[in-house]
Amino acid sequence: MKIDIVVLRTITLLYVEDEDGIRAQELKAYSKLFKKVYPCKDGVEAFRIYNENKDDIDIIVTDINMPNMSGLELIEKISKVSTVPFIFTTAYSDIDYMKTALNLGASKYITKPINIKTVIEDIQLTVQNKRKSEKIQTIATTLIKESKKNENQISKLVEENRILNSNTSLFKNIVYTHCGKLATNKNGLIVEVNEKFLSLFNCKKENLIDENISMLKDSSCNNTGFQKLMLEALYEKTYKTSNQVIKLKNNTILDCIITINPIFNKNTLLLDTYDVYFSKA
Repeated sequence: MKIDIVVLRTITLLYVEDEDGIRAQELKAYSKLFKKVYPCKDGVEAFRIYNENKDDIDIIVTDINMPNMSGLELIEKISKVSTVPFIFTTAYSDIDYMKTALNLGASKYITKPINIKTVIEDIQLTVQNKRKSEKIQTIATTLIKESKKNENQISKLVEENRILNSNTSLFKNIVYTHCGKLATNKNGLIVEVNEKFLSLFNCKKENLIDENISMLKDSSCNNTGFQKLMLEALYEKTYKTSNQVIKLKNNTILDCIITINPIFNKNTLLLDTYDVYFSKA
């Protein structure tokens, strides 16, 4: 995996290690790369620091065997009130430690001596995956809130959202079921379209697959608004939402809420696909 310095500079790390020499050595590397690092010598100090700065901390890297409070005890306490991701480091490969770590939801279990570059890559990947999950959840919530469907339909969506809010894949299902969706490859060619989209725009799948997404015209913005929104989403590496009047080649026109979500390759961090969602405005 390629380390992305730009991404690392957005990450705040809580780093817990009881051995002074190891902590000083690794802290020197971490401090140069991450936005901020909170170093702690044991679980008691780490728990206090976390509670004081929990809104800023993106990930925890902690040793397991420490005086006063172990890493397992620390994460068990934090996990009761937070979903912050965490990585364990330990000098032991005890199977019971591993089982407990997995039960707590550890992203990684790393046996010492550790390779700092590998840990940094794991931190980057873990935080990016967490942010991606949160982004999918936000997209689903935004589409639900902005949709101007009848009151019963909105109530149904909100209830589904409440029940399923702990499962990212099910958030995708909400969006996929209740919104038109298409996906393009990095060259803008349509590679996927769902039944809801075909129904909204009264079109056939075979007339869309392998077509360039430029076939979608924004009738409300002199045909430039849609492509501009895609470029903004790519440049800012985040989803973009807009109200637009979309026209297809078959002259079907729909006033809709559009959400464009660029999907980046987790290894190269280059654009893989665009996911584009449509719902009636």
